[in-house]
Amino acid sequence: MNFIFYDTETTGTDTFFDQILQFAAILTDEEFNEIDRFEVRCRIQPHIIPAPMALIVTQISIDQLTDASLPSHYEMVQQIQAKLESWSPAIFIGYNSISFDEALLRQAFYQTLNPPYLTAMNGNGRTDLLHMVRAISVFAPEVLSIPTNDKGNPVFKLDQLAPLNGFSHENAHDALNDVEATIHLSRLIKTGALFVWEAFIRNAYKKEVMNFIDLNVPVFSQTEFYFNRPYPFLVTPLGSNPSNGSEIFTINLAHDPAKLAGLGEAALAKAVAASPTPVRSIKTNAAPIVFSVADMPSAMIKATGIPIDDANDRAAMVQADQSLKDRLIEAKLASRDEYEVSPHVEAQIYDGFFSWDDQALMKEFHAAEWANKLTILEKFTDARLKQLGQRLIYFEQPDVLNEETRDRLKIGVGQRLCSQEDDIPSLTISGAYEEVEKARGKAEDSFLDEIEDFLKQKADL
Repeated sequence: MNFIFYDTETTGTDTFFDQILQFAAILTDEEFNEIDRFEVRCRIQPHIIPAPMALIVTQISIDQLTDASLPSHYEMVQQIQAKLESWSPAIFIGYNSISFDEALLRQAFYQTLNPPYLTAMNGNGRTDLLHMVRAISVFAPEVLSIPTNDKGNPVFKLDQLAPLNGFSHENAHDALNDVEATIHLSRLIKTGALFVWEAFIRNAYKKEVMNFIDLNVPVFSQTEFYFNRPYPFLVTPLGSNPSNGSEIFTINLAHDPAKLAGLGEAALAKAVAASPTPVRSIKTNAAPIVFSVADMPSAMIKATGIPIDDANDRAAMVQADQSLKDRLIEAKLASRDEYEVSPHVEAQIYDGFFSWDDQALMKEFHAAEWANKLTILEKFTDARLKQLGQRLIYFEQPDVLNEETRDRLKIGVGQRLCSQEDDIPSLTISGAYEEVEKARGKAEDSFLDEIEDFLKQKADL
């Protein structure tokens, strides 16, 4: 299986409302020999305000944001989609990609009427080198040098980690350079801790994670990180989320299941809602850090707070009590906030899959001339696709739309950019001005002045 290493540079850190500005990827074989590489940039979309701090970090200039010679966002995404499909099937690997880069990539596909889940469909798998590095720091700490901050806490930032481990990272926060750094660290991990590498490659596929859990009942290890600190647990599975088969619930066996079983419903709900909760969650399609007990260093077993023999006894008790497992899952689900549908189409990305008919129409939409795209748009049954498609046409070929629709969309863009209300979740012009002022003294005044000039121009549109 080949690997697709990739990275993005973006307008900010909001995975729903920011956009990709640069995408880079390198295709390799299993030994990291390069087969192909791809890089593309685009200009900023009309309805998005870049976060000044993001521009300061990436050093992307206003001239680059507005360069008319660059592809539009839609044109860039079509290039990305075509290239990644031609490289598939493969395992996608990024650094902090599952929480960030992939979320932005899914949004890019979704907002341009492409299937959002390319990295997890049609034989593709996905993993995250940040998860892997964190696991290395616990299970094989001799393999990588982990930088620390002034307080002695570990730092997992790529621009600090890669140079400390022999990679010349002179162009940090350039997408292609970050991809090369990711490949460099991957080589070190595979060479120094093959069992960790193989576990994460296995866990790149939801099916394999499910198989691992089935094979390692009653007890396996689940490691989570909070504030870059590892928290290993010895767990046994309770069952899946009835409304999301990709989520498996487990119980941390450091909590006595016999005591939980003896609680009434109200007391059990309180115990499960407490922090730390006895009921953990594994997202089987998000490269979880799960290992067999045999692969855990003795120091990490000790850190779980329970001896293996006791964990086995408690796991056997849990597995024999289906009622307890059901009650714990119900209590966990009840402890979560009720989901509310967002009024913003970007945040509706996970509100259901597109029908087969709509997916077929998506292909027709991209193949059609702009003059015919509007007709195809009316055939969609999913309201999200109609809304996104109409906005896409407005950004790319507004003359295709009638005057009333153009005016409505223009007003909508203006309201998003200039709003003073808290109900607009994306960065507004006023919010960006505030960021610029906070950055005074921390960045070049000339660069901040360029950002302010850009904001003034957007406000005048």
